[in-house]
Amino acid sequence: MLDFVPFLSLFPCFPDTLTAGKRWTQKIESFKLPSAKIPQLQFTYIYEGKSKGLEKIRLLSNQAINQVLKEKDIEAKITGKNSSDGEILFDAKNGTLNRATGKLNLDVNYIFQVPDPDKKGKFLPVPMRIMVNLNFLFSLVK
Repeated sequence: MLDFVPFLSLFPCFPDTLTAGKRWTQKIESFKLPSAKIPQLQFTYIYEGKSKGLEKIRLLSNQAINQVLKEKDIEAKITGKNSSDGEILFDAKNGTLNRATGKLNLDVNYIFQVPDPDKKGKFLPVPMRIMVNLNFLFSLVK
């Protein structure tokens, strides 16, 4: 089962001032899926101004993932890409999220180096790939 809580971090913490074209970045800390740990993800937000009385914010990511994790006698080389895109409409007057839509696209490759049970001091590569293609839609229910 997928724990949805980390994905709530996609919603931005707003900077002190917003002007058209303002950019800022936020990170989602690494989280676990049933089969593996997803590395920290980074997203860029661009304030595009008002749209029908709401604040329009673009969510983008074109992040290359390249990381090595070690735990006990296992090493994991993690590579991949976070290519996500979305739009957030925020009602500043009422302080509420009106609508958020987009796609979270992750393609993450793992090469685990695990000890070979037959050959002491040798390691076996164990490849694994995780693809997450999540379309999201959050909307204010009145």
